[in-house]
Amino acid sequence: MASSTLNTTKAGKPVSRTKRWAPKTTTGCITCKKRHVKCDEARPTCHRCFKAKIACAGYALPARDSRGPLPIAPRVGAAYSDDYGLPLWDTPTVVPSSTRMDIRDLLYLAPTLIEARSLFGPAQTYHSEYSRMHTRELATYAQYLPARIDYDETLDCAIQCASASLREFSAHIVTHDTPFVLTNPAVLAAYSRALNSLQRALRHPERSKTAEILCATKLLMIFECTKGTTTDAALFQHTRGAALLIEHRGPEQFNSDFDRSLLTSHLPLLYLSMIRTGEHSFLNESRWLNIIQRAASTGPSSLDRCEFWLTYFGKAVPFAHHWIKTNRLITYPPFTLATKTGLHNAALDRANEICGILIPWHESIVTARPAQEQFRERWTDMVTISLATVIFQLKLAIAIGIENAKKANEDAIELCYKLERLHTARKNVARATALVVVGMYSAVMATHDEWTDYVEQNPQLGPGGQEIPRLMPPEIFWRLFQRAGFMPPPEPS
Repeated sequence: MASSTLNTTKAGKPVSRTKRWAPKTTTGCITCKKRHVKCDEARPTCHRCFKAKIACAGYALPARDSRGPLPIAPRVGAAYSDDYGLPLWDTPTVVPSSTRMDIRDLLYLAPTLIEARSLFGPAQTYHSEYSRMHTRELATYAQYLPARIDYDETLDCAIQCASASLREFSAHIVTHDTPFVLTNPAVLAAYSRALNSLQRALRHPERSKTAEILCATKLLMIFECTKGTTTDAALFQHTRGAALLIEHRGPEQFNSDFDRSLLTSHLPLLYLSMIRTGEHSFLNESRWLNIIQRAASTGPSSLDRCEFWLTYFGKAVPFAHHWIKTNRLITYPPFTLATKTGLHNAALDRANEICGILIPWHESIVTARPAQEQFRERWTDMVTISLATVIFQLKLAIAIGIENAKKANEDAIELCYKLERLHTARKNVARATALVVVGMYSAVMATHDEWTDYVEQNPQLGPGGQEIPRLMPPEIFWRLFQRAGFMPPPEPS
């Protein structure tokens, strides 16, 4: 009786109950879908699973959007076709949905590569750190891609290849905790097409200088990071190849926001390659240092283009060149006394100059806390990394016989304790930063007694009784720096 009352109007006429309509979402986490409950879609794990004390299985690949194409602005870089005589296609008014979704996948799935820990095929430290470093700044230049697709075949192929490899990688880590190796033949075929297209473009003297080709090169490096079979040596070679392409373009080509984003996002890789391999870089030229400083941007997606970060590279690149020259002088000193003395004196002068730059520079970073919240984490990284760089330089100066070496050694130890306190006080530390900090701290402390004994030895005296600067024996020198992750330079031919 009660149910019939609920289903009739006051006039006694029956009415049919209709279910209140609501759109069904398909973007919740895998666990909530299986439990048939509404997911709040929080990242990296949803709050509903957290409150229920259930392990959140994460999110499946994003569903393809079928709401239609996204209108875009005309292509920003279209003018190069007129100058270089390349074919210029008509500017489309819309972006095809499939390509737009590939770009979305690049931005959405790249964090899975950054957050992964031990899911890479080669069990080598540099592989995972390289991958995180390369993908972290993807958002900086990927934001310009919608205005550039469907104009350059090579760039389109690279976008499709990189996004496909990230989809495969993300699908694997949702359900597996084993190292990922890419075996999908369709994705491997896409890589082959993209690589062939890139090789054809690189043979063209003018097209090889375009921003699209450099961007395609960087995107294919993401594929190399994800496929699971690339070795450390191969990753170094890919970094070197992109560096040669940047040098081939010349600083005058980096005049748009897209160009400068491509350059600045590659700076950490170039710097790491210089330090690790001991090879000189074109970045030490004044014309390149000037263009790096002019690339500063305050955009929210331009973390690698904020002014204090580019200032860091303005200081770090000359320091890296000094490091390369010094470790070669210690490892392979010249046979002739005159040449050795000349190089040694030049290294001492340069060491004093760099010490006078780095210490005030670190202090200026400490006092330059950025107002923008999105730059705070990067600023904190810079405080610790710049402190590690100062310690690095003090040890380098001691090794070539700087005056007051004993005082410099004591200062380095004191700064090491400060570095360790700064590092342990932080809750969230980038893995690459942690490796630099922990590596430098542990190396200095492990070799402290040996270096102290060395600096306290009686000095060498010249004919007039003056103290003669001396070079540290290479075995003592490299016991510290190899523990910190650096490699001795190749023997000169």
